[in-house]
Amino acid sequence: MKKRKVFTGIIYFIAIAAIFITFVVYNWVNIKNEHIETALQIARSIEATLPKSDIKMLEASPDDISKPQYQSLKKSLREIIRVNTNARFAYIFTEKDGKIYFMADSEPEGSEDYSPPGQEYTEAKPEDKQPFSDGQCHITEPLQDRWGIWRTVYVPIKDDITQKTIAVFGMDYDAKFWQGHITNQVINASILITFLLILLVLLKILSNYKSLKVNNGELKLAQVALKESEEKYKTIAHSTLDVIFIVDAFGKQLFFNESVERILGYSVDELIGKSFTEFVPTSELPNYLAMLKSVFRHKEVRNFATKIYHKDGHLVDVEINGKLIKQKGEYVGQGTIVDITDRKKAEKEIKLKNEELAKSNSEKDKLFSIIAHDLRSPFNSFLGLTEYISDELSTLSLTEIQGYLQSMNKTANNLYKLIENLLDWARMQQNQISFLPERFQLFQLVENNSELLAESAKSKGIRISNQIPDDFEIFADKNMLQSVIRNLISNAIKFTPIAGSISVSAKKDKNGESIISVLDSGIGMSSIQIDTLFQMDFKQNRKGTEGEPSTGLGLMLCKEFIEKHGGKIWVESKVNKGSIFYFTIPFLAESKELPETN
Repeated sequence: MKKRKVFTGIIYFIAIAAIFITFVVYNWVNIKNEHIETALQIARSIEATLPKSDIKMLEASPDDISKPQYQSLKKSLREIIRVNTNARFAYIFTEKDGKIYFMADSEPEGSEDYSPPGQEYTEAKPEDKQPFSDGQCHITEPLQDRWGIWRTVYVPIKDDITQKTIAVFGMDYDAKFWQGHITNQVINASILITFLLILLVLLKILSNYKSLKVNNGELKLAQVALKESEEKYKTIAHSTLDVIFIVDAFGKQLFFNESVERILGYSVDELIGKSFTEFVPTSELPNYLAMLKSVFRHKEVRNFATKIYHKDGHLVDVEINGKLIKQKGEYVGQGTIVDITDRKKAEKEIKLKNEELAKSNSEKDKLFSIIAHDLRSPFNSFLGLTEYISDELSTLSLTEIQGYLQSMNKTANNLYKLIENLLDWARMQQNQISFLPERFQLFQLVENNSELLAESAKSKGIRISNQIPDDFEIFADKNMLQSVIRNLISNAIKFTPIAGSISVSAKKDKNGESIISVLDSGIGMSSIQIDTLFQMDFKQNRKGTEGEPSTGLGLMLCKEFIEKHGGKIWVESKVNKGSIFYFTIPFLAESKELPETN
């Protein structure tokens, strides 16, 4: 009986030893493979961000050092080493005539380890040339050179069209650090399994005592409580609308709740075990790597706004918050991903509304300024004349009274035109002017408005020529177009010297659009005046050739009326060479084709 117990004990010990050895070997291989896969994923992600167009411009020669592409590539490699603290060197090389030549590396130019472009890598081994022959990513076994012992990750850089390997991106890891990190993880796992095996032995010993029943009862209660706790956590995690995730220090995704499918379209199984770098745009990759590094350095990250690819390919605006936690003895990053697409859209709309409101307020302020400034001057002049005539009537001759009355009439006419434009502009801003287009002959409309302004033109000896064909038909709002024609001819009279000329003409382009022009032989405008002509924020205050007042509001009104038709207005002019104002009225065959209007 005793021998049987001894034999059973030996078998039990051998079984435990076999389990221990199997576990250690399994963990060693598994952890080693995980490190290799993680290093390859990081290297592939980095290679995807490298500018192939810059690499194609380099020739792996000393002359490359003066090229901006080399400097840009050099800066990228140094940033890669700064972010990936476990790597020592990063470089790009190419093959020419069976030899390896450096194109760029991450070392400062003053460093003794710096490899200038065009330098031959004389210690190159077959493993270094392999990516050029098979076009595959590789990670070498520990190799020794004059810098030390390294494990190197190689990723071929291929031409997007020919898929031919044009260069290779390499990143070196200290083999001692690599091996030590794997060994530490295996030791930690071994300690854990040893502890568990010892615990099993103790439990086996304690099973001979009656008190073990009590302990077993407590253990079961603890397990139930732990399971309930885990179930509660899973329920909370999967019921929240935001994405909850967990990643390790290498960016490997360990956990996602079910909300990831609603927000990003991926199932949980499609993400677990993969690097997060596969699901972010290359332009955002440096920010992601810096964010991950910040979590493990500063213990948390807050309000990290970025973009992530949805499964269907479009980008989703998200905000990430995370903290460093300990899980199964390892530090991992746990956080949330919130879809902020609607918030971004709302912020953009609010910004647009604020800009529109600011513009509206600016235009109202401008209108009040015009009213306050431009109405005060003619009213003061008008009141001054009436007061003077009233006080001095008995001393004035008939000729003098006639002259004063003519001045008053001129002032009253200018004042009437200004008030008419102000009222039309204000009504237009409040959408109180009806837009009622109709078909009519443009020649007669121009002729009628020319006659209204004939007296002003005659006083300066200016000839107005109506060159529009008698049968030129147009489809537009007659009242608005009359205001446009009247304002443009009035402006032309104002800025044309005595004995000048004005002509109005029109034509249709191949699409049926009407192009109307008003040409004058006036004083013209500079390029600066043209650029600010139709802007409410710039006050013109330019007097006519005979001192006629001008506010610029008439042109603003013309612009509003033309744009109401879906057309546009512009001017061509040179100083002392006259001006030509053009505006268009689109071809509108049916009322349903009209622009939207109130």
